[in-house]
Amino acid sequence: MSGTVLSAKKTLFWVVAAAALTVIVHVHIYDVLVLRFIGFTEEATLESLSFQCSNAKPRVKQITEPFSALLVQTCGNIIDRVRQFNAALSSIRIRKLKTHVKTVDWNISSPENLTLLAEWKDDFFQALSNYTQVTLVILPWLRKFNESANDWSSLRDASNLPIQEYYESTASDPLCKWIETPGMVGFSFDVINNWTCNRNTTKAALPQSISLLALNAKPPYKHYYDPSIFPKSFFTNFPSVLYSLYIVESGFITGDGNVYINNAKIVPYACYPDAKLNPPRDVHKFPIYDEVFVITQSYAYHNYHRLAENIPRLAVLVDFLNRNPSVRIHAYETHPRTAQYLTMLGINVSRIVTGNCRAEVVYLPRASMCCLQNFLETQFLSRSLRRYAKKNLSPIVRNKIIVIRRSNFRYFANQTVIENVVREAAKDYNLTYETFCDNPLPSISQTMRLFNSAVMVVAPHGAGLANVVYSDPGTFVIEGVCNSPVAFLFFQRTALVLGHRYHGVPSIDGGCYLKDIRDSVVGAVTIKPSVINETVRTYLNFLASINFTFSSSSELIL
Repeated sequence: MSGTVLSAKKTLFWVVAAAALTVIVHVHIYDVLVLRFIGFTEEATLESLSFQCSNAKPRVKQITEPFSALLVQTCGNIIDRVRQFNAALSSIRIRKLKTHVKTVDWNISSPENLTLLAEWKDDFFQALSNYTQVTLVILPWLRKFNESANDWSSLRDASNLPIQEYYESTASDPLCKWIETPGMVGFSFDVINNWTCNRNTTKAALPQSISLLALNAKPPYKHYYDPSIFPKSFFTNFPSVLYSLYIVESGFITGDGNVYINNAKIVPYACYPDAKLNPPRDVHKFPIYDEVFVITQSYAYHNYHRLAENIPRLAVLVDFLNRNPSVRIHAYETHPRTAQYLTMLGINVSRIVTGNCRAEVVYLPRASMCCLQNFLETQFLSRSLRRYAKKNLSPIVRNKIIVIRRSNFRYFANQTVIENVVREAAKDYNLTYETFCDNPLPSISQTMRLFNSAVMVVAPHGAGLANVVYSDPGTFVIEGVCNSPVAFLFFQRTALVLGHRYHGVPSIDGGCYLKDIRDSVVGAVTIKPSVINETVRTYLNFLASINFTFSSSSELIL
């Protein structure tokens, strides 16, 4: 990094810090914070970004090594830490707006003069440091005093994730063999699972700590991030960064959520990221906004990607967005469901903008990884939506087993028989049976109410399983998985991140892979009803044996 860039960043920071050392935000008692800005350090290392609390007061710390960033160091449980992070970001915003000079030169360099800043690259943060237009803001991982990664357990850690209890995913023997064999499951879920699989459903019903690999993993995709095996640090180290946001001045936002500056293109690691340096034309015709917060990612027009990847980008910073109503929200579309999610989070839908645009200041949260959901954002979204359901759709009794009935493709080939065996199991264990149908698609409120009452969800692979975001932690998820080579385990990750129990059963007899059809996951999911019946009853028998009550929660509720 050049000395000129570092010097410019230091000068800018001290000018801003001198302007106002304290900012009081009148929104919530936790937001009445005095943020103490301290000087730069050249000695910081990547490992030292995770820190130990020695001062109860939050502080924003500027570092320049191994990259340039603002660290928002906060103590306490994760709910308090995120509130403090939101207040700190509002303070940073005020200082940023005081020093920002209105953009005059709205031009993008020709492709040969552009640099790709790719979020999937290991040196992404270092690359951002070369651009004074970009400020990296980080909420670091919080370590206890003298705590090593070997000693850490999420069961004892309320400082980094809202959910403490997790469950080891299980699968029937055929699916386990696919996971344990390189190349047999789609989207590199063999690598993500470290080629290991648990067949013991009873063992998986008991809570345990989340693994460091699950926290560190990112999706391997050919031509982007494609290791043959994850680095050793993924198994042995804390994540240094719990959450990150990029503040970009004088930015061009594309319709699919990428951001250009004059001489670079910032590409989040979403589904099939556009790494081509192909700047849009006629940029002078793009509308200009003062401030824009980007949630747009690819495939947002699909219900799964909208709920699992786009909307979660709002979840951690809802307080910041609500206390700064002039910030626009860049979404892929103004779809009624997108608008309703914003409303449930307290955000006015009139703030939505779409398509290509320019902004004096762009707030670009880290991407929701493609089919590999982030822990913090997903858990905060689930928490917010479930709190909304309990407040506005009550009373909700958690006593239902739900079977999802798909109407087009990837439906259960033996749908009626499977529904009947699950209905009988629910009756035998004094639970209520419910079918969730996608034609017509129920409203968000109806869907939220139903899935928030679930103790178990049985479904073929499909977007309906994304609705377990409304379910309380500990819900059982039984998925009929497509056959190899399209054995996608997206919802194994969804269940893991949300603190649910998960069991996968693979399709047989050809299943939902049709070789001669371009969209090769359009067939039926064929599973013997006896297998579903045995799995459902195994879980329910175990819970009955330990007198388990579904009113219990493994979540930090504050």
